Amino acid sequence: MTSEWKTSSHCNNGSCVGVALLPGDHIGVRDTKLQDSPILKFTGEEWLNFTDRIKRTS
Repeated sequence: MTSEWKTSSHCNNGSCVGVALLPGDHIGVRDTKLQDSPILKFTGEEWLNFTDRIKRTS
């Protein structure tokens, strides 16, 4: 299965991350400049905690 990587529409300077749903219901995050960059892998619960924390501190 090939994951479909999404990038924010607000990304316009190349300093962005891509996010994808990975097998096993995990969420992957990687540097969009480097297609072969390491992937940070989150469980669904970890991802929700991470994004919630960003929203609360922004």
